[in-house]
Amino acid sequence: MWGIVVPAFLVGGLSLVAARKVKARKNALTEKRKETFERAMVSSNDDMPSDRLYRLADEFQRVGLKEQTNLLRKRAALRDMSPEEKKRNSEILQRAFTSKNLEAIEKVAKAFEEKGAVGAAASLRKYSSGISNLRAEPKECVVEIADNHGHKLDLIPEDLLRKRDWSIKGEADHDHIVRLGPAALEHNIVVESSETNGHTHRVSVQCKQPQAATSSPEDSVS
Repeated sequence: MWGIVVPAFLVGGLSLVAARKVKARKNALTEKRKETFERAMVSSNDDMPSDRLYRLADEFQRVGLKEQTNLLRKRAALRDMSPEEKKRNSEILQRAFTSKNLEAIEKVAKAFEEKGAVGAAASLRKYSSGISNLRAEPKECVVEIADNHGHKLDLIPEDLLRKRDWSIKGEADHDHIVRLGPAALEHNIVVESSETNGHTHRVSVQCKQPQAATSSPEDSVS
């Protein structure tokens, strides 16, 4: 019985197509791989210490994902930094979060991103974006302190772009602390202060765009 003869060039062509498909699957950033990578890049040291990050980087290298491999290894290297290097990075990050220079903030964000600190870079860019938005649409904040006896809180909207503890001492003989952050720029906020001398204060914050000044009838009289 005669068999079917397949031309050699056709067999070779089919093999090449199959090989290309295997390579494509190998180099593909599948949804599962993407999820694993993104989770690793924002993980804490407790969740994924450096040795696990290095092993994961090796797995990504085996499937041909060079960019993800390099970033995972950089993040692992961050975990292995000396305490002095970590302190220096922390100081740089804190200075960037108090800066209003958008170009300088972006430079720091890019530097941290290249080190594998993508979470810090994303936070800086979010802070920078907030500054841009406030410059485009300025806001002013009105503060009310319940049962007040000399306390005061002056809020600078741009400083609310990151969470921080605020003193409301004012002219009182004691102090209280309230914690406020970016949410206060978007919503009316009511927070309870820390306790001092056996009492606390409810602090209400409302940030909104300033109303345009309106002219009185007298102003239009020439």
